[in-house]
Amino acid sequence: MLTLSDDFYYQLSEQDKLLLKLLADSKFHVGIDLGAKLGVSKTSVSNAISRLKKAGLEIDSVKNSGYRLCFVPEFLQGDRIAKISGHEAYAFTTVDSTNNIVLKHPELDDGAVIAADFQNGGRGRCGRRFLSSCGTQVLFTYVARFDSLEKMQGLSVLVGISTARVLENMGVKNVQLKWPNDLYIGQWKLGGILIESLMKKDNIFVAIGIGINVSCHLKELLGDTIGQAYTSIEYASGFKLNRDELIGRIAAELTQDLVRFKESGLSSFMPEFEERALYLGSNVNLINDSKTLTGIYKGISERGALLLKIGRRTETILCGDMSLRPVKEIHELCGPLDAPNVKVNLIM
Repeated sequence: MLTLSDDFYYQLSEQDKLLLKLLADSKFHVGIDLGAKLGVSKTSVSNAISRLKKAGLEIDSVKNSGYRLCFVPEFLQGDRIAKISGHEAYAFTTVDSTNNIVLKHPELDDGAVIAADFQNGGRGRCGRRFLSSCGTQVLFTYVARFDSLEKMQGLSVLVGISTARVLENMGVKNVQLKWPNDLYIGQWKLGGILIESLMKKDNIFVAIGIGINVSCHLKELLGDTIGQAYTSIEYASGFKLNRDELIGRIAAELTQDLVRFKESGLSSFMPEFEERALYLGSNVNLINDSKTLTGIYKGISERGALLLKIGRRTETILCGDMSLRPVKEIHELCGPLDAPNVKVNLIM
């Protein structure tokens, strides 16, 4: 059983749940009326609203009109995730980062899942901020262990393959993988993977963080703040997926795939990656803060390194802090992805 002490986390109280139930009609309610229904003071209602906002819930506060819940999320259920995944699972309303909790608890068993409806300290590669909105995304960390760093090579690619396969099996089409750790539909980012680890005496304790945009409400709540073209499962595919089921199925798939990965690495997964590799065979730029490499994206090695043909030579790129971009990005907005809030960056 996981016991949290120093970790930042928040779980809804029974009073919070009753308050959200009253606000679930998305209409404005004045504090004094809410307090009367809950049997508490107007000040207590105001304090509860502040807690819920801090927990990531989008609540409008308008003078003389009261409070309105902008989006009513279905909160994650750890017991349901555990039943689907076959391993222990814990779901929280709000945490700073699911990876942080896992890394502070190396006693967690392999396959365990820590999930959250909202992260207020989520991050991506190189410490970049990962924005989230309560109840609109899948945000979870899967626990694994490895005997050596060598056996971890290509792990982010493997996780992407497993995740894309589950999404496709659940009806989400055209999921692609952008090296080294992103999930895309077309030219729009759907999610990402962040792998962090701790060197222990007998093994390497690994936190596999996965974030996927699920609800179309994400665009309404975050708008252009993400700073890149992005989409969600509901927005791109036109239907909703249950987040508990999605997390549980990805965790179960990872458990199976990691057995093969630990035995033989990426070799048996290479054809599946090549089918989904975004920009494969195209002229691309590899960019970081200090330099840009330009060449033809030829694929990846069995260690998960990108193969870039520059002139007559082929470079092997292991550096995970480089960003992969086509030499010229041309976004043709079409179908369900044609969104007014999509932000497009052209790289010439």
